[in-house]
Amino acid sequence: MTLRSLARVTTLFAIVGLALCVSPCAAAAGNGAETETYIQLRMHQAKSNVLFEMPRRLVEDLARTSTGTTVEIGSYRGRPVRLSLDRMVRALRDRSLDEREVPILSRPTDLGPVEFFARDILRKMAPREPDPKFLQVDVRPLGGQGSPTHLVLPMLGADLLASTLTQALGLQTGSDMTPFLEACIASAQRVGSGPLLRVTSPDAEIRIAAS
Repeated sequence: MTLRSLARVTTLFAIVGLALCVSPCAAAAGNGAETETYIQLRMHQAKSNVLFEMPRRLVEDLARTSTGTTVEIGSYRGRPVRLSLDRMVRALRDRSLDEREVPILSRPTDLGPVEFFARDILRKMAPREPDPKFLQVDVRPLGGQGSPTHLVLPMLGADLLASTLTQALGLQTGSDMTPFLEACIASAQRVGSGPLLRVTSPDAEIRIAAS
């Protein structure tokens, strides 16, 4: 999967991670440090894996918003295969998860099935602060190809920020991702500061956080 392909799927799910505010999942650990529940989503195709990590509270909040956004994940017998991001988010919200990976959904393509698996994981984190002002995006190419990219974007105007992210992540201008991105950005502001999304593929790692 190329960096551009990763960016497309990322901005889908990734910004799945950018949209949620639900009852806090943080709990006090034995040593007094806080932990937060994250959902790890694994996308598998043809022996290749892409991992997405996002706070569960984001997923639960985003599931309450319908954007109608779909993304093309391949083709099958001459027809494009599209995935509903709203349906994916609801599936992650409704499925009971623990540390064991469970299947979420699968779609056939000419290159083999695209399969999604999910599990819950706990991450130590600092308390989230309300009303973050900036969105930080870090893209780190793997395998010695390309240079790292670091963006700090003010959270002013969801439509403008969505447009900037669309260009930064290599999505086509005017794509149908904009409503989903806008919803994610609005949710990110409600969730507060801290990590929002981490995407890891064989080609690159992308991290998105609010501050």
